Order: sequence, then structure tokens, then C-alpha cells
Amino acid sequence: MKKTVHTAILLIAFLSIHLNANASHYAGAELTYRWVHDSTYHFTYKIYRDCAGLSGSNVVPNGVMTLCCHNTCGTTNDTSVDLTADNILPDGRPNCSPVSTGCGGVASQCDNPGSPNHSDLDGYQECWYEGDFTIPARCAQWTFSVWANSRNTSQITNLNTSGNQNIYTEATLNNVVAQGNSSVDFTVKPVPFVCINNQYVYNNGAVDIDNDSLAFALVQPRSSPTVCGAPSNIPYKPATPPYNLTTNPLADNNTFTLSPTTGQLQFTPNQTGQYVVALQVTEYRNHIAIATTVRDIQIYVLANCSIQPPPFTPDSVNISGGYLNNGIIENCANVPLNFCFKSKSANAAAVLVVSDNHLQQAPGSTITYSGQQTDSVTGCFSWTPSNADTGLKILTITIKDSTCSAGIAIAETYSIPIYVNPNIRASNDTSICLGSSVALFAVGSTSFTWSVLPGGSPISSLSCTNCANPVATPSVTTKYVVTSNVTTSTSCNSTDTVIVSVNTVPSKPLPTSNSPLCANTTMDLYAGTTANSYIWTGPAGFNSVVQNPVVNNIQVPNTGWYHVRAKNGNCISAADSVYVTVTVTPKFPIITGNSPICSGGTINLFAQSSNNVNYNWTGPNGFTSGSQNVIIQNAGTQYSGTYNVTASYPSNSACVTAAASYTVAVSAGIFADFHFSKDSICQYDAVSINYNSGGSDSLLWSFASGIPLDTLADNPISVKFLLPGTQTVTLTAADSGCIDIVSHTIHVYDAPPSTFSAPAITCFGDPITVVSNNDFNHNVQFNWNFGVATVLSGTGEGPYALQYAQPGTYQVTLITQNPNCTSPLIIDTLLVDAIPSAAITTADINNICSDDSVHFDGVAVSGSHYQWIQSRIFANDTLSSTYALVRNAGYIYLNVVDTFGCKASDSLYFTPHPCCIVSFPTAFTPNEDGKNDVFRPITTGHHDIAYFRVFNRWGQLVYSSREEQKGWDGKYNGIPLDAGDYYFTMKYRCVDGEYFEEKGEVMLIR
Repeated sequence: MKKTVHTAILLIAFLSIHLNANASHYAGAELTYRWVHDSTYHFTYKIYRDCAGLSGSNVVPNGVMTLCCHNTCGTTNDTSVDLTADNILPDGRPNCSPVSTGCGGVASQCDNPGSPNHSDLDGYQECWYEGDFTIPARCAQWTFSVWANSRNTSQITNLNTSGNQNIYTEATLNNVVAQGNSSVDFTVKPVPFVCINNQYVYNNGAVDIDNDSLAFALVQPRSSPTVCGAPSNIPYKPATPPYNLTTNPLADNNTFTLSPTTGQLQFTPNQTGQYVVALQVTEYRNHIAIATTVRDIQIYVLANCSIQPPPFTPDSVNISGGYLNNGIIENCANVPLNFCFKSKSANAAAVLVVSDNHLQQAPGSTITYSGQQTDSVTGCFSWTPSNADTGLKILTITIKDSTCSAGIAIAETYSIPIYVNPNIRASNDTSICLGSSVALFAVGSTSFTWSVLPGGSPISSLSCTNCANPVATPSVTTKYVVTSNVTTSTSCNSTDTVIVSVNTVPSKPLPTSNSPLCANTTMDLYAGTTANSYIWTGPAGFNSVVQNPVVNNIQVPNTGWYHVRAKNGNCISAADSVYVTVTVTPKFPIITGNSPICSGGTINLFAQSSNNVNYNWTGPNGFTSGSQNVIIQNAGTQYSGTYNVTASYPSNSACVTAAASYTVAVSAGIFADFHFSKDSICQYDAVSINYNSGGSDSLLWSFASGIPLDTLADNPISVKFLLPGTQTVTLTAADSGCIDIVSHTIHVYDAPPSTFSAPAITCFGDPITVVSNNDFNHNVQFNWNFGVATVLSGTGEGPYALQYAQPGTYQVTLITQNPNCTSPLIIDTLLVDAIPSAAITTADINNICSDDSVHFDGVAVSGSHYQWIQSRIFANDTLSSTYALVRNAGYIYLNVVDTFGCKASDSLYFTPHPCCIVSFPTAFTPNEDGKNDVFRPITTGHHDIAYFRVFNRWGQLVYSSREEQKGWDGKYNGIPLDAGDYYFTMKYRCVDGEYFEEKGEVMLIR
């Protein structure tokens, strides 16, 4: 059967499972995969471990395994990825749980590992490992392999040197033609228990979710020496008759058969033991092998089974909706199928339990059982397959006798093949144009007959009537009926109908439009032919399906051919076209002009729009013009008013701009005048100007060197002149383009000079010089006022030398006169600054030690600058209050400059004492002769002693004191000590200084 192939990029990993080095006794295994999406697949590895013979051990494989992959296409030939052990199996048991024997109360080696006498039944653990991998490339032969160390030891009966063999299984995939395929899965566990000399039927329950065709065959069991190593076949042991893959893969005396269609095994074993067989399932799609899955199976043949395997009897007579054909139940898709089967044991005490895989093989089906857990069980199958279920389905029935002969539940698995045939199906309904043909088809049978229902074209409209694919050429809408002629048991009789609708071809539409058009207007298109629908195409991506499209806001890019075809169903007429012209409207005109003007002047108007356009002017007094620029000479007041202009292209005069406007004012004229209140004035004096505007609202004054003292809107205007001589004042009046200019003069007498200069700030005691800034003039009289100042020197114009008795702020004034004018009063302010104080103070000038940090203060005045001389000894020599590190006797100086530059100085002499010098003698003679009788530090007596201590050579303290002038007399507790070396330590500081520590030796001499 064909299935959907999902195309994706496939990343393949060379998959192999690496188990714990301690793990062994593996009895069965399988590797399957399920497609997830794109090139990603989910791999599941199931392995079954024989618990027998593992003394005291129930060890399970590691939680991480290696999966390996190989391809034959030269791309990523070998790679690997880890898989992870499941925590819980799908049925809810913990991973690596024992496989149930099916007999309550019967223990296995898995339940009691290492049973001393092997009294328990051999058992199996089931472990699952899973993981995703993405395949990197397409190849016709990807091989996924699984390796585990190792198989059962010498317990395997049919394989040579089985104790040295690892268990190996694999799956393959052709992802060139079957990307997205999922492998088969198995619904029956690969560790069956079989009774000697009893015929045994077994099926692995292979299920393929992709509905591919399956083929079954035995292959030689294989091993691999290492993880991802090359596999090799494990040879059979010698036997009589010899072991082979067809009739004797285990000791069954050539009774073994395998159905390649259903995968059912049947044999009668004649020797006990554990036998290994490998089943390969091949998937076919469209007659191409796309994948294989190899399952490693261990069959345990037991002795002393007292109960025969339960029989299986299908009811082949009472099949509803299907029929038995060569051992296969056949039916048709969408037809209900019902049949029953029965199992009755020869042992009346038998307890039969029947299970199946109907949910996996026949989705939506049901099986109803009666008599479960008795000696006779009946099951009835019911299913209505869909069209998607066509093909072969292998229904497996497992019958278990739970009376537990030999400690196990005797079970056999039977298969019921079901083949679902497809229904007859014809082409989908379609439509054609009159005079055309269409190919019909029918599927679902091997022989067909076509006919025509009344009301359509005759049967002769078909190219053949007894074929699968006739060609129909009807002239009217016709219903064709196909019927299958095959009535054998391998086909489903059915009919189907296909309707071929015939549509007429419309005539050419003969389109028209409302072209030519202006941009931003509406375009109307018209198709003359009547049809079911229309196909319009045109410039700028235009398309429409209506008969008469309307396009708003049309633009220049929409200019061009518009094509239209009429359509009835799928029948389309020949195309016809209409050309549409869209012209852009010129730019809105911009007008400039020279308004306002006076009567009799010239009006100049200028228009600017797009290039190469026509202009149309209208205006007052019946004015019209087609020029771009308008000139009206000798214009009177009748030409006052609004002028309008529009623009259009010569090619489409309909596309006219909106009118642009410009207003022109023509004035009759104005007359203005003014006069001075005086004929002459002194420099810096003011004069009034009275004026007449002549009716103008626009006045422009020119005052020469004059400065107006009022706003220009005042009348009169007060003006003073800064320069002497004859001054011309001009008034310009303008109104509506008319101008009147009038000028008058006034004489301005030269005012005597009256400026002078003097220092703004002077230090107290310094003389002040006042200097006139005027040129010398014998006709000028100087009137000075120096206030309380003492005039040291100077007469007339000056210069003058002044001095004030006290610091403070003072004024000097000056008035000058000549025969015509007197100057204004000039005032200047002088500041006489007091000399700053530079007095130096300190805390105790007579009690200073060498290297002391001494605090010196000057008089702090905000804004003053300070400079201490001998700056190298000061922490900061520019502050009013600072510290100095004094070592030697001498002067210090302080210079002070205040904010006005006035200076002062002071000095101070100091003599530091050597306060901090400490020394120690190297020996002393305490013999009470008054000379060198005590050992003490040699100081100047200006120290703060924390401690002074003396120790003998054993570290014993013999003397301690904090007094600077007291010393050690060589005794301890009043007893003279022996001569020798002693050690001292002293911690001290100069007054207000940091602490120092001195250490050393002294010799006591007797």
C-alpha cells in the first residue's frame, strides 16, 4: 500500500547501545524507531535479560547506552548518540522489571536471583532505552545497530560458542524514498516458553502504523566484537538433523514453518533447551523495500509439560461482510466485517485467557470475549474499515493456559490475516469548455463499464466504454457512470458517477473607458460582453473580476493598456484592450508681484507652475491675459483688486489647476512735512520735532547723530544730538506703494569737553591722580569739586594730586563751559581702601620643639590673598590659618593682599627646642660612685613615655617605669643583679606627636 512521505532533512546517527560491563545473559532484543517530524526520529531499544545463573545478582544495565549508525552514501558514515533508560515501562512497571510467568505464586530467577539449586523457573527482565536523533542526509541504506555484552553462556543450545558472543540487532531505513517512515513494532514479547513434543504456534505481532506491506523471514543470529563494530553471523552447533533457517532453526526435526505473509511460526520441538532465532521483517511500499527490522528471540523448550497447548478454531463459515480466500479474510472498505473464533482446551480444568492486537492492527475495531478464564473462550471481531485501511492486516490472537504446567502459563499466538479491498472510485466532478475534452479514470477493480445518464451527451461522447480511462467530449453537461464488471471473491462490486459540466466560451468583451483623465479623478472601465465573471489586468498591478471596474484617485502610472477577458466557469474569451491616458494636473501656480504701487506706476505680476504649461489670468477692470508674466503700465486706482491665474497642459486642457490669487493695491499718493522747535541747540540738548504724516501709516525717520527720546509714534518727538555741526533730519512717508520724502537742517553747537579719569580704588595713604580727558582749549572753563580731599597739586584743567584723611568712598565732579554751551555735570566715585592687617599670632612661641607642627594665624579677611614666607615648612602657604613644621630658629613672614590690591606684611621670630631627641648609653656601672650609676634614656624632658622596660636574657622583666628622668639602678627587688647583657624597650611620643618605639641592649658592669 502507498503511504504519505514527509519530506525533511534527515540526521542519522550510528546507533548502538553500550550496556554495563557486568551485564550478561541477554535473551532477546529489538530496535525500533518512530518518525517525529522533519528528519527527527525517536528510537526505542528493548532488551530481555535471562536471570538464571547470575549468583546473588539482580543487576540491570547502566542508565545510558550508545546507539550507532552507518550509511553507504559517504556522508557522515559513522556516528553515535546516547540513549537514556526509562524510569517506568509503558504498562506502569519500573524499568527492568521481570516479565510475568503468568502463574501466580510461581517464582522465577528474577524474583529470587541466584537460587542455590535452580529450584525457581528461569525468568526474564525487560529493559527499555529511548532517545531522539536527527538524520543529517538522505541515503538508500541507513543501518541502525545495537550491541550488548553478552548473550547467555553455554545455556544456548543451537549457537556455537554462545558464551563468547554479544547480542546484536538492527533496523534499516531508505530515507531517499521513505523519509518519515516508522519501523514495525511488536505486540508479543520475544521470550516464549514451549513444551517439548507439543506443536507450538507463535506470532511476534508485528504492527506497522504506516500500513506498508510486510514480509517475514528468518536470518542468522549475529554478534559484534565491540560497540559499533562490524557484525558477523553466529554459526550453528553441529546437530542431527543439522540446524538451518528454513525447517530446523531449533531442534524440531524439520517441522518448522514460517509464513512470509503473516509472520506466524509453527513447530514441534523434540529437545529441551534455549534456542535463538532472528526474525527479519521487511517493509515494502510501491513494490520497493524501504526498511527492515531484525528481532532477536530466545525460545525456551521445557520438559514435563502435562497440559497440551490450547487449540484455536476460527469460524470460517459465519463471516459477515467478508469471505475466506486462501486463508485470508477479505472484505471491502466501508463494509462492516464480523467473524468469531474459539479456543477449547482438552483439559476441563484449563484456565484460558485470550488477548490480541486488534487496537494496533484495526483501529476502531472491537473484539468481545465470553468464557474468559474457563476451558472454552469465544471471541467475536467487529470492524468497519475505511478507505484508509485498505491492505493486509495481521490480527494476532494469544491464548494462554494459566493452569501453569511446569511452572509457566502455556501460551500460543495465532494470526488471522484480513485483507481490505478498496471500493470502486471514479474521477472527481469537473468542468470543461464547449469543444474541449477531459480524461476520466476509475480505480478499485480490473474491469469497468461506462454509461450515460439521461439528459446528457450520448455514449459516443466517450472514447471507450470498457476501459479504466476514457476521454469524454460532451457538448452539454453530462453524468457518466462507471460500473465494475468483476464479481469474484477478490473484488468489491461498486459503481461511481462523475459529472462533466460544459460551459460556453464568451465572446470578446469590447471594452471602453472615460479616458483621457486627470490625475486624482475616477477611472471608469466598461466590458460590453455579458458573462459570469471577468478578468481585468492593467498597469501598476491593476486587476479586477467585475464587469465595470471603478478606480478612484487615478494616477499617471495607471496610464496604459487595460486588458479584459470574459469567463463562464473555466471558459475564457479572447482578450480585448482599451488604452487609458492619465495626465497629471500642473503644479499649483505661485504668484509674486510689486504691490502696493502709486497711481501711474507699473504693475508687475509673475506666475510659476510646471514647465510647458498654459496660463490664464483674470483681474479688475476686465483684465485677461495668457502670458506667464503680466505687466500693466500707467496703472490707475481702477486696477486695484485681486488677480487670479490657472495653469493647464496643452495636451489636456481639462486638467486645470485651482486658481492662485494675488491682490494689488494702487494708491492715489501722500504728502508729509515736519519742523523744529528751535533753529539751533547745544550738543547733548534736546529739541522738539512736530510732523504731519500726510495720511500715511508708514513713517521712516533719519536723525543723523540725533537720538529720539520718545517713541516714534509720539508727536512731537524729542531728539538730542551727539555731534556738533549742521544736522539733517529726513522723514520718509509711504502708503500703498506711494512715498514722500522731506528733509530739514538744524545747527548743533559744540559742547565743551567734560570727561576725566581717576582710579576707581586707591589704597589708603597713596596719592590719587585726577586727569582731564579733554583737548586743551583756552575758551573752556573747568569747575572741579573734590569734596574733603586735600589737593596736593594741580590747577585749571589739571592733572590734580589728591589725598584723603580716612579710608572711604568719595565723589569728584566736573562742569565745563564755553561761550555757547555748558557741559552736563560729570560725577566719578573713588574708593579709598583701608590697609589690611597682617598680624601673626601663635599659641606658645617659647615652647616649640624641633619637628613640631606649629599653628600660625593671620587676620582672616574674606577675599584676601595670603603668602607665608619659608613656604617649604608650611602645610599650605596660602591660607590665613595654617601649620608649619619647624626645625631651625628663624623668621617667618606673612604678606597679605586684599581684594582691592592693598598690601600688608608681618614677621615673627621663633626658636625651637630639640624636644624629641632620645638616646641610650650602651653600658652603666651601678657602684654608687655618683658616676653612671643608673641606666635611663637621654632626653630633653619633653616626652610622654608609655613605658620603659628592662629584661634579663631569659626575658624576665627586671625594671619598668614611665618617668622620663628616672632610671634603673641595676637591682631587682632591691638586690643587685649580676653583670652581663640586658635588653630594653621604650615606647614614647613627643608632646602632641605620634608614638615611637626603641629597642636595644645595655651592659651592666660590676
